[in-house]
This record gives sequence, structure tokens and C-alpha cells, in this order.
Amino acid sequence: MISFFDERAVEYEIIVVMDGCDDGTDKIVLRMAKYHDRLIPLSYPRKLGKGGALIKGFQHARGEYLVMLDADNPIPSVDLFRLIREAEDCGLVIGSRYV
Repeated sequence: MISFFDERAVEYEIIVVMDGCDDGTDKIVLRMAKYHDRLIPLSYPRKLGKGGALIKGFQHARGEYLVMLDADNPIPSVDLFRLIREAEDCGLVIGSRYV
């Protein structure tokens, strides 16, 4: 995802909320953040739940558009970029792997 947006020279930030990770995800994200200044890791020692993690991520977001993706990246980057372009004329755009 980082290389996709870098190639298109667009402003973006990727916020990764880690809440009580015990699978090593936090170490991987923190290591990647050293090399990618647009990757913003937020680490919390206790589980926040999906809703709590979303709220924390939303509170730190600074961009004009806000995109929420699960860690398994369910939407191909090219489709995500298309959704963002379409959002210019909309208040809300929703994409789902199930539709």
C-alpha cells in the first residue's frame, strides 16, 4: 500500500492501531515506521476492541479523507484509489469485499 501511494505522489498517512498485540505485529509495524514517515503506529497495552481502535485512529487522522481498512487489506490498492477519487463529490463512500 505504501509503494502504491508513493508512486502516485499523493498525500497520505497510514495509521496502524495496535492494541495489546501479542503476535509480533507491533514489532513489525514499529520497524517499518522507521523507514516510512507516513506510517504512524499507535500502540496501546490493553485491548481496545475494534470500535475503540477505530476511535483512536480517527482521533489521530489529519487528512481530508478517512479510509478504514482491516489488517488483511480486503480492498486492492487500485480500487481504494478509485474510491478516494469518487469521494470528491460525495460525503461518504463505502466499499466492501462482499458486494
